[in-house]
Amino acid sequence: MAGKVKIEIEGDYIDSFVYSGVLFLVNSDLNLKAYSWDNVFDRCLDGLGTFQKMRLKNYSRGTVSITDELSRTYSISEKSLSEFELCSKELRVWPSDINIYKNRFYVASERGVDAFDFDWGDGKVSKFQRPTKIFDEVSFKLATSSYHRLAIAAGKAGLLSVTPEKKYARREHVNQLIDSPCSDCHWHSTNLVADTVSGQFTASFASIPKKINFEGTDREYWELVKVLKNTKPEIRECTSIHGQSIVSSWFSGKGLFSVTKDLKLYWNSIERPSEYELIDTNSELSTLKYFKAQSSPFGTVMEVGDDLKLFTGDGEHQVVAEEVVNWRLFPKSSYYLSHLHVIEDDVLSVSLFDIPTRPNKFGYSKSEVLGD
Repeated sequence: MAGKVKIEIEGDYIDSFVYSGVLFLVNSDLNLKAYSWDNVFDRCLDGLGTFQKMRLKNYSRGTVSITDELSRTYSISEKSLSEFELCSKELRVWPSDINIYKNRFYVASERGVDAFDFDWGDGKVSKFQRPTKIFDEVSFKLATSSYHRLAIAAGKAGLLSVTPEKKYARREHVNQLIDSPCSDCHWHSTNLVADTVSGQFTASFASIPKKINFEGTDREYWELVKVLKNTKPEIRECTSIHGQSIVSSWFSGKGLFSVTKDLKLYWNSIERPSEYELIDTNSELSTLKYFKAQSSPFGTVMEVGDDLKLFTGDGEHQVVAEEVVNWRLFPKSSYYLSHLHVIEDDVLSVSLFDIPTRPNKFGYSKSEVLGD
């Protein structure tokens, strides 16, 4: 299943993120720039009629289907893109990962993790605030959760949990969950999974009730939230499946995919952590070099060696890109679930996919999505 629509954005980039109608791009000069995503999208569709543009906008949000007539590649030049720049900020560091939660921008790098907010003016990002240092050692990956909680795959420092009292995290809010060197982490609902040199670790946190369902005063509710946020999670270690070491793990809705050293893919329900199902990819993973994977409702994307592959139904897979610089899905965003960002030489390609009415074995239902 190829992406029906592709938006090509000319430029030399190293990372990207789309959030609340804003496209964030980190260019090769290590500048973070914010653009109006709606305006960029509109410019790409120049020449189309009003109805066609509206159809494509709704398709990009996963709410309608489109005809083959509209299924093609649209593009915008670097010069035209500059017209829609909202603001910029010098990062002065090569980011290993970026993430956004509740208007707070996080950057992981060899210098640790920094966080800064951005201001809104007339519904657009108008200014980036001064950064706050949360952690000051090498960090690889970030994962956000509710109530401004953050997880950091911090290399030799292990897996870290950041639990601020309110919004603003500081060094004193950082705690080590796992001391084994950690390279990746993913958070879904109350569960956190981490890849370490020792294998897979999962941390199950206390469930926090929604305020609308709480019977009590505001003060009582936030006191309960504070207690639950700081309750130590139940941590489970799983080093292997059928005698083979686990080398990579990620969530697919309420399920968990795991790849073992012998290049086999397994799936298990979070509720039944010891019951594994062997998944036939109908494609050799061939190598674990540069392996990275993430799932979405339309399927699972795996970076295997030089190829970026999309896996969907039984026996269905395709190479969607080769020799990529970076790529990203948006599994927590209700508007951008169908988007796949792929950074290649001199272009960011945003592919838009159909979201199946019934999830395939490599995807999951939209009902399992958490809001951003």
